[in-house]
Amino acid sequence: MLRFSKAALFSLFLGMPVSNAMVKIPLHKIPDEDHVKAHLGLVGMYADFDGGFKELTKLQRRRNLRGEEEISLVYKEDDIQIRDFQNAQYYGDIELGTPGQKFTVIFDTGSSNLWVPSTSCTTGCDGPTEAMKWLDPDMTADKKDKFNSSASSSFQKDGRKFHIKYGSGPVSGIFGEDTVRFGDLGVTGQKFGVIDNVAGLGPAYSMGAFDGILGLGFGSLSIDKSKTVMENAMDQGQLDENLFAFYLGDNSDNGELSIGGMDKTKFKGDIHYVDLVQASWWEIMVDKITVGDEEVATEVTAIVDSGTSLLTGPTKYVTKIAEKYGAKRTFLSPNYMIDCDTDITDDFTFTIDGKDYTVQGNDFKISAGDDSNLCLFGMSPMDMPMGPQFILGDIFMRRYYTVFDLGNEKVGFAELA
Repeated sequence: MLRFSKAALFSLFLGMPVSNAMVKIPLHKIPDEDHVKAHLGLVGMYADFDGGFKELTKLQRRRNLRGEEEISLVYKEDDIQIRDFQNAQYYGDIELGTPGQKFTVIFDTGSSNLWVPSTSCTTGCDGPTEAMKWLDPDMTADKKDKFNSSASSSFQKDGRKFHIKYGSGPVSGIFGEDTVRFGDLGVTGQKFGVIDNVAGLGPAYSMGAFDGILGLGFGSLSIDKSKTVMENAMDQGQLDENLFAFYLGDNSDNGELSIGGMDKTKFKGDIHYVDLVQASWWEIMVDKITVGDEEVATEVTAIVDSGTSLLTGPTKYVTKIAEKYGAKRTFLSPNYMIDCDTDITDDFTFTIDGKDYTVQGNDFKISAGDDSNLCLFGMSPMDMPMGPQFILGDIFMRRYYTVFDLGNEKVGFAELA
């Protein structure tokens, strides 16, 4: 039986599209070599396995400027918001306003706000800074799509300040309200950030392939506690099922985000659902983490995060695992590199709610695509004393169809078909 809230019925009379069907959004994956070079950051050299340092080529140095390390924690009272946009690898398209204006966004389960740059964005929105040009005069940046509020008949100005503080600077603007569309599904009255300053994201933004962020966490973590896109879609009766699901495929594929249902052709068997620790992040308990025959951590918490490509964990765990396989820290960077010829025969097993989820060891090698024969090691240290201990990013999610059940506050996993 179709279910319509008052808001959804009202939008029908206004001629807005209302859909109770599942919507599928293609997700595009950036090439591994670009992703690895982004992780190397602004560093002009990396650790060689002979103990010395090897200078990067000019092409690598230019591309590295795309990925200045932007791992930042935002403290808001007792909350932490994890921001690592340089770490995101999958992007998809939405529309904002009437008529719709297209934007490429990161669908990020590790944050909760929607924001896009506005036509008045002047700081950090276009091209490399003068300092970046000084390092490489040939540098160019991806052109950003910007929101023109005056061109949308459904836009409502909120006027309150939208501000997120990052380690290197702010992302700021004002709140607005408008319609967000995924295909035929339209969510009305959505609060979002209309941004005029993105300096806080540095070159990771100006050189990146995305315009904005669409947070898929819970409203309890959003700026001013405003409802998220998915919470509004649920309240407006837009969804057949109050959930969304990610298929990231193997490392050579793009992916797919399903909203309002699951694509049952993408997995086999049953979905194994796990209760959340709390409805803020998509945070669950992990019984234990085993590498090969060695148990490395027990009774830890983890976020299932589509916006983080790697797995992260406390330094004491990640360092031990990385050293076991001869991975080396990159110069002035928290990330590890490993010889691509290293055969990581040990499986990484995450026991969650009594069930084992295994990622093959060689999945933790991401090729730089150059002649150095170095790969990025797929675990990175991140210590979060007030937050969850691990992040299960795309390396984990590529192995399992992952369902985020908003209505029941659960995460589900299933084996890929």
